[in-house]
Amino acid sequence: MRDLNRAFNNFYRGIKSFKRKGFPRFKKKGMHDSFRLTGSIHIFESSVKLPRIGMIRTKERTDVKGSILSATVSREADRWLVSFAVERERKKHKVTESSVIGIDVGINCFAVTSDGTRIESPRPLENALKLLKR
Repeated sequence: MRDLNRAFNNFYRGIKSFKRKGFPRFKKKGMHDSFRLTGSIHIFESSVKLPRIGMIRTKERTDVKGSILSATVSREADRWLVSFAVERERKKHKVTESSVIGIDVGINCFAVTSDGTRIESPRPLENALKLLKR
């Protein structure tokens, strides 16, 4: 219902601003079999408890870090899948103030830093260079 409301709001907003979004189209059965659940969603190690549905076993270990906003249950190839929208806090990276460093990218050596540290080229690059030499 929330998606339908958003579709009609976009339609009417488009009419007011003279930018046509188009009338919302009806989705027939079997095309986009999915629905979204919000509320008290609880995730356990090998199961998920969804509101109005109950406990559902999972094939994979579910380890979600953060607060769960919603769960979308969808059908794909006669299998039901659950995906979660999760809100997490971003880690704050510590900024270390140090001197300026320069990196020289070369052909023989992958990279050389301004303090003289040599970084050798990775294996896939060496294999690709051997093929290019032929």
